[in-house]
Amino acid sequence: MKYRQIIKCFYFVLIIALFFTNLSSAGTSYEDYERYYHYLQALIYQRYGNILMAQKEYEKTIQLDPAAYAAYRELILIYTQTGRINDAISIAEEIRKKDNSVQTQLFLGGLYTLLGDTTTAVNIYENVLTKEPENTEATVLLAGIYATINPEKSLDYWDKFISFNKDLSDGYYQKSLVLLKLKRVADAKDNLQKAIDKDRENILPRLAIAEIYELENDYLKSIQQYEECLQFDPDNLSLLSHIGALYHLAKEYDRAEKVFLKIKETSSDPNIKGSMNFWLSSTTKFHDILTSIFC
Repeated sequence: MKYRQIIKCFYFVLIIALFFTNLSSAGTSYEDYERYYHYLQALIYQRYGNILMAQKEYEKTIQLDPAAYAAYRELILIYTQTGRINDAISIAEEIRKKDNSVQTQLFLGGLYTLLGDTTTAVNIYENVLTKEPENTEATVLLAGIYATINPEKSLDYWDKFISFNKDLSDGYYQKSLVLLKLKRVADAKDNLQKAIDKDRENILPRLAIAEIYELENDYLKSIQQYEECLQFDPDNLSLLSHIGALYHLAKEYDRAEKVFLKIKETSSDPNIKGSMNFWLSSTTKFHDILTSIFC
């Protein structure tokens, strides 16, 4: 372990030496050396979990270079993690005025969202879209924020996302969740089917549409979707058990019995075996009752 640390230290010193050699050849001033030195020190302290020292080094970096926006961003994260929220906001407001780059704006949007200031976050993300109309991150984050405060507007942003990501299933899936929130079940089903068609291996839209069919008491359609999911996760006994229960609700007792027997034979867990015995006894009971009535 000691030798590994020595080797790591050697390579780190070598990298630093090469770094400063490059700076020297580029005609970098002493002030630049000092700024880079403190920034690198901060990264090292942060890497090894010494947050307090990292904070001090980032603060020194900013003092030497008020335009060191990468240091600002790291310092905001440290302030947020250590509960200094007001300090984090103060710095965020400062660099928001100075640095209008998309990278920094997206970072600040995430910070304000985390702090619950969705109004400021929305303004920032919309500003990003004025610069980059097809910025996926800003579009998705706006759709996510509006899903909570204004679902109808969220749909506009999911439509925007879909317009330049037509081959992805995620947009249709996320849009369907908003439609369900608005109780537009038929539209949600349409979008879930589109999501399935775009990516046959994405089980999330299948699970969602299966749940809708289940709530509508259309158990066989629900089972069909769950069984498709099983193709990608054949050892999922929980899902298989749910399918058995749905067959039972659909009064397909023979099919339910086959599912429960399969689980009982597959699982070595005594609790699962006990649960399957309960279901098997209930399917047999209902089957016998129906036989006595109709046969």
